Amino acid sequence: EAKDAARLGMQEILHGDGTGVKATITVVTSTTVVTCANPYGITSAGQGGLLVDAGMYLGVYDVTLATIRGRATVTTAVNTGDNCVVTWGTAIADQIVGDVIVAATTSDSSANNYPNGLTNIFNRGAAYNVFEGISAVTYSRWDATRLVAGTDTSSATEISEMDIWDLSQRVAARSGFDAMQNPREFLLLTTPGLYKKLGESFLGQRRITQSEAATKIRGGFKALEICGIPMVQDFWCPAGVVYLCHVPSLTWVDSKDWGQVQYEGAGPWRWIQGRDAFETSWSAYINFGAVQRNAMGMITGFTDTNRYSHVM
Repeated sequence: EAKDAARLGMQEILHGDGTGVKATITVVTSTTVVTCANPYGITSAGQGGLLVDAGMYLGVYDVTLATIRGRATVTTAVNTGDNCVVTWGTAIADQIVGDVIVAATTSDSSANNYPNGLTNIFNRGAAYNVFEGISAVTYSRWDATRLVAGTDTSSATEISEMDIWDLSQRVAARSGFDAMQNPREFLLLTTPGLYKKLGESFLGQRRITQSEAATKIRGGFKALEICGIPMVQDFWCPAGVVYLCHVPSLTWVDSKDWGQVQYEGAGPWRWIQGRDAFETSWSAYINFGAVQRNAMGMITGFTDTNRYSHVM
Protein backbone atom coordinates (compact mmCIF):
# COMPACT_ATOMS: atom_id res chain seq x y z
CA GLU A 1 0.00 0.00 0.00
CA ALA A 2 2.88 2.35 0.77
CA LYS A 3 4.42 1.67 -2.64
CA ASP A 4 1.09 2.27 -4.38
CA ALA A 5 0.69 5.57 -2.53
CA ALA A 6 4.26 6.56 -3.44
CA ARG A 7 3.59 5.82 -7.11
CA LEU A 8 0.52 8.07 -7.10
CA GLY A 9 2.52 10.74 -5.31
CA MET A 10 5.09 10.59 -8.08
CA GLN A 11 2.39 11.63 -10.55
CA GLU A 12 1.87 14.84 -8.58
CA ILE A 13 5.61 15.44 -8.44
CA LEU A 14 6.29 14.86 -12.14
CA HIS A 15 3.54 17.23 -13.32
CA GLY A 16 4.48 19.99 -10.90
CA ASP A 17 7.17 22.65 -10.80
CA GLY A 18 9.20 21.74 -7.73
CA THR A 19 7.30 24.05 -5.37
CA GLY A 20 4.88 21.40 -4.05
CA VAL A 21 1.81 23.60 -4.59
CA LYS A 22 -1.38 21.52 -4.66
CA ALA A 23 -3.91 24.30 -5.34
CA THR A 24 -4.60 27.99 -4.85
CA ILE A 25 -7.24 29.54 -2.61
CA THR A 26 -9.85 31.43 -4.65
CA VAL A 27 -12.46 32.19 -1.94
CA VAL A 28 -12.04 32.64 1.81
CA THR A 29 -15.37 32.05 3.52
CA SER A 30 -14.04 31.83 7.07
CA THR A 31 -10.99 30.67 9.02
CA THR A 32 -12.19 27.08 8.57
CA VAL A 33 -13.79 27.13 5.09
CA VAL A 34 -12.08 28.07 1.82
CA THR A 35 -12.53 27.28 -1.85
CA CYS A 36 -9.51 26.12 -3.85
CA ALA A 37 -8.85 25.61 -7.56
CA ASN A 38 -5.95 25.46 -10.02
CA PRO A 39 -4.05 22.20 -9.30
CA TYR A 40 -0.25 22.62 -9.28
CA GLY A 41 -0.92 26.36 -8.90
CA ILE A 42 -1.66 26.56 -12.64
CA THR A 43 -4.72 28.60 -13.63
CA SER A 44 -7.53 26.49 -15.12
CA ALA A 45 -5.42 23.32 -14.90
CA GLY A 46 -8.32 21.10 -13.87
CA GLN A 47 -10.25 20.13 -10.77
CA GLY A 48 -9.38 21.99 -7.58
CA GLY A 49 -9.59 18.75 -5.62
CA LEU A 50 -7.25 16.83 -7.91
CA LEU A 51 -4.47 16.95 -5.28
CA VAL A 52 -6.58 17.80 -2.20
CA ASP A 53 -8.73 15.32 -0.31
CA ALA A 54 -10.33 14.71 3.08
CA GLY A 55 -7.92 13.42 5.72
CA MET A 56 -4.86 15.20 4.32
CA TYR A 57 -2.77 17.35 6.66
CA LEU A 58 -1.92 20.48 4.70
CA GLY A 59 -0.35 23.88 5.09
CA VAL A 60 -1.42 27.27 3.74
CA TYR A 61 1.30 29.66 2.55
CA ASP A 62 1.32 33.07 0.93
CA VAL A 63 1.91 33.00 -2.82
CA THR A 64 5.67 33.48 -2.40
CA LEU A 65 5.90 30.42 -0.13
CA ALA A 66 7.72 32.60 2.38
CA THR A 67 5.03 32.96 5.06
CA ILE A 68 2.96 30.10 6.44
CA ARG A 69 -0.56 30.97 7.57
CA GLY A 70 -1.13 27.70 9.39
CA ARG A 71 -1.58 23.94 9.20
CA ALA A 72 -4.68 21.77 9.53
CA THR A 73 -6.33 18.51 8.56
CA VAL A 74 -8.89 18.59 5.75
CA THR A 75 -12.20 17.55 7.32
CA THR A 76 -14.18 17.62 4.07
CA ALA A 77 -13.38 18.40 0.44
CA VAL A 78 -16.48 18.97 -1.69
CA ASN A 79 -15.91 19.29 -5.43
CA THR A 80 -18.20 21.20 -7.76
CA GLY A 81 -16.90 21.62 -11.28
CA ASP A 82 -13.31 22.78 -11.01
CA ASN A 83 -13.79 24.24 -7.53
CA CYS A 84 -13.23 22.41 -4.25
CA VAL A 85 -14.66 23.67 -0.94
CA VAL A 86 -12.29 22.68 1.86
CA THR A 87 -13.21 22.59 5.52
CA TRP A 88 -10.23 22.76 7.89
CA GLY A 89 -10.30 20.78 11.14
CA THR A 90 -8.47 23.67 12.83
CA ALA A 91 -8.95 27.36 12.12
CA ILE A 92 -6.26 29.02 9.98
CA ALA A 93 -6.17 32.78 10.44
CA ASP A 94 -5.15 35.43 7.90
CA GLN A 95 -5.86 33.33 4.77
CA ILE A 96 -6.38 35.45 1.67
CA VAL A 97 -7.28 34.82 -1.96
CA GLY A 98 -4.15 33.76 -3.83
CA ASP A 99 -2.63 31.79 -0.97
CA VAL A 100 -1.42 28.30 -1.88
CA ILE A 101 -1.91 24.87 -0.33
CA VAL A 102 0.94 22.39 0.19
CA ALA A 103 1.49 19.11 2.01
CA ALA A 104 2.66 19.52 5.61
CA THR A 105 3.56 17.95 8.93
CA THR A 106 3.15 19.52 12.36
CA SER A 107 6.65 20.99 12.11
CA ASP A 108 7.50 21.18 8.39
CA SER A 109 6.01 21.31 4.89
CA SER A 110 6.74 20.40 1.29
CA ALA A 111 6.95 24.04 0.16
CA ASN A 112 9.81 24.29 -2.35
CA ASN A 113 10.88 20.76 -1.39
CA TYR A 114 9.63 18.77 -4.40
CA PRO A 115 11.76 17.41 -7.24
CA ASN A 116 11.48 19.16 -10.60
CA GLY A 117 8.41 18.49 -12.72
CA LEU A 118 7.31 18.95 -16.31
CA THR A 119 5.96 22.42 -15.54
CA ASN A 120 9.34 23.96 -14.78
CA ILE A 121 11.34 21.70 -17.10
CA PHE A 122 9.22 22.97 -20.02
CA ASN A 123 9.33 26.54 -18.62
CA ARG A 124 5.58 26.94 -18.73
CA GLY A 125 4.63 30.57 -19.22
CA ALA A 126 8.31 31.54 -19.24
CA ALA A 127 8.02 31.53 -15.44
CA TYR A 128 11.03 29.23 -14.92
CA ASN A 129 13.69 30.74 -17.14
CA VAL A 130 16.57 29.60 -14.94
CA PHE A 131 16.75 25.82 -14.82
CA GLU A 132 19.72 23.68 -13.77
CA GLY A 133 21.80 26.84 -13.56
CA ILE A 134 21.20 27.86 -17.19
CA SER A 135 19.11 30.92 -18.03
CA ALA A 136 16.76 30.75 -20.99
CA VAL A 137 17.01 34.53 -21.18
CA THR A 138 20.79 34.51 -21.59
CA TYR A 139 20.81 31.37 -23.73
CA SER A 140 17.49 31.55 -25.55
CA ARG A 141 18.13 28.52 -27.73
CA TRP A 142 18.34 26.38 -24.57
CA ASP A 143 14.66 27.11 -23.86
CA ALA A 144 11.83 24.66 -24.51
CA THR A 145 9.31 25.33 -27.30
CA ARG A 146 5.99 26.67 -26.05
CA LEU A 147 2.95 27.15 -28.30
CA VAL A 148 -0.43 28.58 -27.32
CA ALA A 149 -3.60 27.02 -28.70
CA GLY A 150 -5.56 29.44 -30.88
CA THR A 151 -2.52 31.69 -31.31
CA ASP A 152 0.06 29.26 -32.63
CA THR A 153 -2.52 26.68 -33.75
CA SER A 154 -5.58 26.99 -35.95
CA SER A 155 -8.02 26.57 -33.06
CA ALA A 156 -8.15 26.70 -29.27
CA THR A 157 -11.30 24.61 -29.09
CA GLU A 158 -10.14 21.71 -31.25
CA ILE A 159 -6.82 19.85 -31.44
CA SER A 160 -5.58 18.32 -34.67
CA GLU A 161 -2.78 16.07 -35.86
CA MET A 162 -1.29 19.05 -37.69
CA ASP A 163 -0.89 20.84 -34.36
CA ILE A 164 1.32 17.94 -33.24
CA TRP A 165 3.24 18.06 -36.52
CA ASP A 166 3.81 21.81 -36.13
CA LEU A 167 5.08 21.34 -32.58
CA SER A 168 7.44 18.55 -33.58
CA GLN A 169 8.91 20.60 -36.43
CA ARG A 170 9.52 23.61 -34.21
CA VAL A 171 11.28 21.38 -31.67
CA ALA A 172 13.34 19.78 -34.44
CA ALA A 173 14.44 23.17 -35.78
CA ARG A 174 15.48 24.36 -32.33
CA SER A 175 17.13 21.19 -31.00
CA GLY A 176 18.12 19.04 -33.96
CA PHE A 177 16.00 16.13 -32.71
CA ASP A 178 13.34 15.37 -35.32
CA ALA A 179 10.35 13.34 -34.19
CA MET A 180 9.48 12.60 -37.80
CA GLN A 181 12.82 10.83 -38.28
CA ASN A 182 13.03 9.16 -34.86
CA PRO A 183 9.50 9.02 -33.47
CA ARG A 184 10.35 6.33 -30.90
CA GLU A 185 12.65 8.78 -29.13
CA PHE A 186 9.66 11.00 -28.38
CA LEU A 187 6.54 10.71 -26.25
CA LEU A 188 3.33 12.76 -26.38
CA LEU A 189 1.54 13.23 -23.07
CA THR A 190 -1.87 14.82 -22.56
CA THR A 191 -5.15 14.58 -20.68
CA PRO A 192 -7.85 11.98 -21.45
CA GLY A 193 -10.08 14.85 -22.61
CA LEU A 194 -7.68 16.04 -25.32
CA TYR A 195 -6.77 12.45 -26.15
CA LYS A 196 -10.47 11.84 -26.83
CA LYS A 197 -10.80 15.02 -28.91
CA LEU A 198 -7.85 14.05 -31.04
CA GLY A 199 -9.29 10.56 -31.51
CA GLU A 200 -12.64 12.00 -32.54
CA SER A 201 -10.92 14.08 -35.22
CA PHE A 202 -9.85 10.82 -36.88
CA LEU A 203 -13.33 9.28 -37.00
CA GLY A 204 -14.26 8.46 -40.59
CA GLN A 205 -10.72 9.08 -41.77
CA ARG A 206 -8.88 5.97 -40.60
CA ARG A 207 -9.43 2.29 -40.12
CA ILE A 208 -7.13 0.84 -37.49
CA THR A 209 -6.78 -2.91 -37.24
CA GLN A 210 -6.50 -4.57 -33.84
CA SER A 211 -2.83 -5.43 -34.40
CA GLU A 212 -1.86 -1.80 -35.03
CA ALA A 213 -4.25 -0.08 -32.63
CA ALA A 214 -1.62 0.40 -29.97
CA THR A 215 2.14 0.68 -29.79
CA LYS A 216 4.10 -0.84 -26.94
CA ILE A 217 6.48 1.56 -25.20
CA ARG A 218 8.96 1.09 -22.39
CA GLY A 219 7.56 0.40 -18.96
CA GLY A 220 4.80 -1.92 -20.18
CA PHE A 221 2.53 0.86 -21.44
CA LYS A 222 0.66 0.96 -24.72
CA ALA A 223 0.09 4.13 -26.73
CA LEU A 224 -1.65 5.29 -29.87
CA GLU A 225 0.46 6.98 -32.53
CA ILE A 226 0.03 10.58 -33.65
CA CYS A 227 2.31 11.53 -36.55
CA GLY A 228 4.10 8.28 -35.73
CA ILE A 229 4.81 9.46 -32.16
CA PRO A 230 3.43 7.41 -29.25
CA MET A 231 0.82 9.32 -27.22
CA VAL A 232 -0.34 8.43 -23.71
CA GLN A 233 -3.09 9.97 -21.60
CA ASP A 234 -2.80 10.83 -17.93
CA PHE A 235 -5.58 12.31 -15.79
CA TRP A 236 -2.96 13.91 -13.53
CA CYS A 237 -1.82 16.06 -16.46
CA PRO A 238 -2.82 19.76 -16.22
CA ALA A 239 -5.89 20.45 -18.34
CA GLY A 240 -5.49 21.83 -21.86
CA VAL A 241 -1.86 20.88 -22.39
CA VAL A 242 0.02 18.54 -24.74
CA TYR A 243 3.65 17.71 -23.95
CA LEU A 244 6.18 16.52 -26.53
CA CYS A 245 9.01 14.89 -24.58
CA HIS A 246 12.34 13.82 -26.02
CA VAL A 247 12.83 10.86 -23.72
CA PRO A 248 16.65 10.51 -24.09
CA SER A 249 17.04 14.15 -23.00
CA LEU A 250 15.11 13.62 -19.76
CA THR A 251 17.18 12.70 -16.71
CA TRP A 252 16.27 10.82 -13.57
CA VAL A 253 18.50 11.07 -10.49
CA ASP A 254 17.79 8.13 -8.20
CA SER A 255 20.19 8.21 -5.24
CA LYS A 256 17.76 6.12 -3.22
CA ASP A 257 14.55 4.48 -4.34
CA TRP A 258 11.49 4.38 -2.11
CA GLY A 259 12.24 2.42 1.03
CA GLN A 260 12.34 2.48 4.81
CA VAL A 261 14.57 4.91 6.66
CA GLN A 262 16.46 4.19 9.88
CA TYR A 263 17.04 6.97 12.40
CA GLU A 264 20.15 6.87 14.59
CA GLY A 265 20.39 3.10 14.45
CA ALA A 266 16.87 2.58 15.78
CA GLY A 267 15.97 0.15 13.00
CA PRO A 268 13.30 0.53 10.32
CA TRP A 269 10.46 -0.08 12.81
CA ARG A 270 10.14 2.12 15.91
CA TRP A 271 7.93 1.69 18.94
CA ILE A 272 5.45 4.52 19.48
CA GLN A 273 5.81 5.63 23.06
CA GLY A 274 2.67 5.09 25.14
CA ARG A 275 0.96 2.98 22.49
CA ASP A 276 0.89 -0.68 21.59
CA ALA A 277 2.06 0.09 18.08
CA PHE A 278 5.07 0.62 15.85
CA GLU A 279 5.81 3.10 13.07
CA THR A 280 8.16 3.35 10.11
CA SER A 281 9.24 6.10 7.71
CA TRP A 282 9.67 5.90 3.93
CA SER A 283 11.73 8.17 1.74
CA ALA A 284 13.35 8.52 -1.64
CA TYR A 285 16.21 10.73 -2.81
CA ILE A 286 15.31 11.60 -6.38
CA ASN A 287 15.17 14.41 -8.90
CA PHE A 288 13.94 14.94 -12.44
CA GLY A 289 15.54 17.09 -15.12
CA ALA A 290 16.69 17.47 -18.70
CA VAL A 291 20.12 17.50 -20.31
CA GLN A 292 18.74 19.38 -23.32
CA ARG A 293 15.75 21.53 -22.51
CA ASN A 294 15.19 22.66 -26.10
CA ALA A 295 14.37 19.09 -27.11
CA MET A 296 11.02 19.53 -25.31
CA GLY A 297 7.88 21.25 -26.54
CA MET A 298 4.36 21.91 -25.35
CA ILE A 299 1.03 23.40 -26.42
CA THR A 300 -1.12 25.01 -23.73
CA GLY A 301 -4.55 26.61 -23.72
CA PHE A 302 -6.72 24.04 -25.48
CA THR A 303 -10.34 23.93 -24.38
CA ASP A 304 -10.36 20.79 -22.26
CA THR A 305 -13.52 20.50 -20.17
CA ASN A 306 -13.95 16.74 -19.96
CA ARG A 307 -12.66 15.45 -16.62
CA TYR A 308 -11.66 11.82 -16.24
CA SER A 309 -10.13 11.49 -12.79
CA HIS A 310 -10.69 10.17 -9.28
CA VAL A 311 -12.40 13.47 -8.40
CA MET A 312 -16.15 12.95 -8.57
